[in-house]
Amino acid sequence: MKLTQIILWGKRSHQAKHNHRIKILVWLLGLFIILSFPIINNLPLVSNFPMINNLPLINSFPINNSLLAVASKNKESKKTKLPQVYVTPLKKTKISEHREYWGLVEPTHTYFAFSPVNGLLSKLNVNVGDLVTKDQVIATVQKKEIGYDTLPGNITAPIKGIVFKIITLPGNMINKDKAVLSIYSPDQFQFKIHMTPTDVTKVRLNQPIKAHSENNTLAFKGKIKSISPSIDHQTGTQEVTIHINKKSTPLLPGKLAKINFQFNPHQGFSVPKKHIKIKDDRTYIQIVRDGKVQEINIKQGIRFKNNIEIISNQLTKGLSIIIKSDQNVLVKDQQVEIVEKKKST
Repeated sequence: MKLTQIILWGKRSHQAKHNHRIKILVWLLGLFIILSFPIINNLPLVSNFPMINNLPLINSFPINNSLLAVASKNKESKKTKLPQVYVTPLKKTKISEHREYWGLVEPTHTYFAFSPVNGLLSKLNVNVGDLVTKDQVIATVQKKEIGYDTLPGNITAPIKGIVFKIITLPGNMINKDKAVLSIYSPDQFQFKIHMTPTDVTKVRLNQPIKAHSENNTLAFKGKIKSISPSIDHQTGTQEVTIHINKKSTPLLPGKLAKINFQFNPHQGFSVPKKHIKIKDDRTYIQIVRDGKVQEINIKQGIRFKNNIEIISNQLTKGLSIIIKSDQNVLVKDQQVEIVEKKKST
């Protein structure tokens, strides 16, 4: 009797395990159906199988409705999510054509000290950059004649100024009226620039200018003193000479100076080059109006720094220009969501 009970108990235990495994498989199948096909309960085919609909495990599964809701919400979210864009309001700014020209600073007036006789330059009393006074003895020349030496002759400075260049070195023969050195007046300098003929038409004689030293450490004022009427055939430019007032500017000849011209100043609209779209023969910008992408055809004007002037009779102050988007390509009339407004362009 005990043996029979043991055998029956074993069979029941085995059957229970088997049923449990079936229930697990059915539960997993139901979960798979719920996650993969949120609308399966609405299919006529499924409603014809009461065996599936009446499964206690599926009907009593506690999170099946919430899973369906989440899946439905995610699907709806994917359908309604709009591209996000960053915009900046368009505003007018000062626009001009920028031109930069360079020239070598040199004395406006240079004077020379000459030898009074033919002879040997025996002594030089000054160096380049030395300040000398008028009639100061700056060199000595020894006159040479066959059979005897004459007394040395003195060479004097013609003006008060600064020694610019040494032309003849001591120990060399020098002829009468040949320059020994040059001296410049420290009161005024000049530099010459070579401008395009188009730009020359935009400047005038005696026009005030503001220039800078090579490293931008010095700023100085001057005037356009002369404009060459001829064009250099090799460079295609015209020479323009600018005089600088030295009294308040510690300049030295031989240094580079630069001048920035601003031609055709006016108020207009401009944007960074990267915000301008070009497709086929169209040039346009994209804006947001009433939540949709709109396109405005433009013409490009003056380029300055990293910006380009944009010209169109459809441009108005405050337009929301698209400067960034989480979608690579936006098309006209596409709905978008503005997430942030940047500073004015």
